[in-house]
This record gives sequence, C-alpha cells and structure tokens, in this order.
Amino acid sequence: DHRGAAPDRERAAWIESSPRRSSSMMRKTSLFLCVGVLIASTTARAQESSPEYVEARQRLQEGKTLYAGGNLDGARLKFEQACAVLKTPACQRALGLADFYTKRYLEALGNLQKALDDRELDTTQRKEITDLMQQAYDKTGHLEIHASAEGRVKIDDTVDVGNAPLNDVVNVTIGTHTISVSIEGKTERKEVQCSEGKVLKVDFSDRFPEVGDHGHPRLRDQAFEQ
Repeated sequence: DHRGAAPDRERAAWIESSPRRSSSMMRKTSLFLCVGVLIASTTARAQESSPEYVEARQRLQEGKTLYAGGNLDGARLKFEQACAVLKTPACQRALGLADFYTKRYLEALGNLQKALDDRELDTTQRKEITDLMQQAYDKTGHLEIHASAEGRVKIDDTVDVGNAPLNDVVNVTIGTHTISVSIEGKTERKEVQCSEGKVLKVDFSDRFPEVGDHGHPRLRDQAFEQ
C-alpha cells in the first residue's frame, strides 16, 4: 500500500559577420519568420483545445490531487494517462516522482531523466530530481552489453534494445534476466543475475566467432590459399 503521505519538499551583441542584407531581403525574411511563428502558435492552440489534450490536463490535475492526499498508486495511474498525451517534462516529473515513491525505480529513472529537460526547474528542484535519480539508479541493475556490430539485442525476449554496438548502459530491474543477440538468423542467449547499483558486463563476442568486428562474416585463412 503506497498511501503514505508524499514528502513535503515535493509538494509543493549582435556581431555582423556577413555583408548587410538589402532592406527587401530583410523584410522577406522577417515576414517568413512571422508566418512561421503564427503557424506554430495556431497549431499549439489547436492541440491544446483538442478533447484529448483537455482530458489529459484533467487527468494530470486529478493525479496531483491524489498525490497530495497520499494516494500514490492512484496518482501514478493518472499521471501515466496524462503523460501519454502531454509528453511534457513537467508531466514526466510528476510521473517520475510517483514511480519512485511506489518503488517502480526503473520507470522512475527514465521519467526523471526526461524531467530534467524542464527549463523552469530551479536549482533546488533540479538537485532534488538528480538525487532521486541516483537513488533509483542504486535500486536497479545495469548491463554493459558487448556484441558484434548489427547484432540485435533484446532483454528477456520482450525489450528490444536495438542494434549493437550499444553506446549506453541498459538499465533493468534487479534479478535474473536473459540477454539475447541475433545476427543473420542466429540467436545466442545468456542468463545473468543483476544486483542493485551494479554494472554487469555481458560479452557475446565468443558466441559469434565467425562474425567480424563490423558484423560481416570473417574470411577464413584457407580462402587465400592457392
């Protein structure tokens, strides 16, 4: 049951570098920019007045009310519904907080990361979010997966991570996971045990010895023998 009260702290010179443009060209440029701004503004207003947007805003407000009242599970569901439409950093922050305090640390880590894109966050709020992200990181597992280029990487056969090489560590829940890599119809799997806050290296290079570093089959030495 996650109906305990949420923490109080969360409630609440132009340099001319090119020849001077003609006045006609400048007027055309200004007109073009004004039209662009007008179109963007009109599109934004149309979106904000759409039934889906209005309903999402309502779900967000309902979630805030439930969160303030200590119903974190109910608030998380409302925030999740709202963020599916709004997709704003402020909405992601609300969802990330609810995720964290209902112990959904993996989801919290992702949503709080998106919340950092909010330019309206002050220094204190930004620090609070990064602190919670660190705590969420310490409560989840992390995989550093090495595989031949173009190898398709999946977690537990359901989460498609993308093609190798992977530039970032993959965050997962703690516990047992199966990592698979598929290349040209061949799939290899490894089962791993992930611990809190630990980065586990998983190397598949030994499983595809016939594949080179760039994902192409290796040429055997005898191919050059005459």
